[in-house]
Amino acid sequence: MIDAKFFGVKNFTAGVRELDANVNLATIRALKLSQGQIKRAVKKNMEGAPRYNSHGANRVTGAAFKLEGAPTHAARSGPVGKLTGTLQRGVGGVKRPKKIRGIWFGGVGVGNKVNNVKKNVWEQKYPYFRPAVEKTEPRLGSNFEKSWGRAASKISAKGGMI
Repeated sequence: MIDAKFFGVKNFTAGVRELDANVNLATIRALKLSQGQIKRAVKKNMEGAPRYNSHGANRVTGAAFKLEGAPTHAARSGPVGKLTGTLQRGVGGVKRPKKIRGIWFGGVGVGNKVNNVKKNVWEQKYPYFRPAVEKTEPRLGSNFEKSWGRAASKISAKGGMI
């Protein structure tokens, strides 16, 4: 609930402008916070167990090594292992949300041209994106409620509201 007392048309106009600016900033913050929550959930869904417990010697890693706690070997026909590389790095959100006809737009997706070939195939075989969105969706509304509540409470007396 917002309580306000206005003194004059100029003060009212200034107060409404300040409230509008505060709410826009709060919307962007809440949108970015929501995008971050979805990105973390998607990346978490990409982290399966590694397929092999050993790695042979090579010029990059040096001597051969074994991964502690990993299964001895998982068949390639089995469940997906840890999705790494460009697919995992490609998960990202909109850096600068846009306001179109009074509505703020942002989003989360998997970018990079290389990923366009495989992201849909992996999503159908071993869903990682949709379950993450469905899991985080119920919590996203509270991000906006908190941000907007803080924005409404930050109206100064200078703007004509007390």
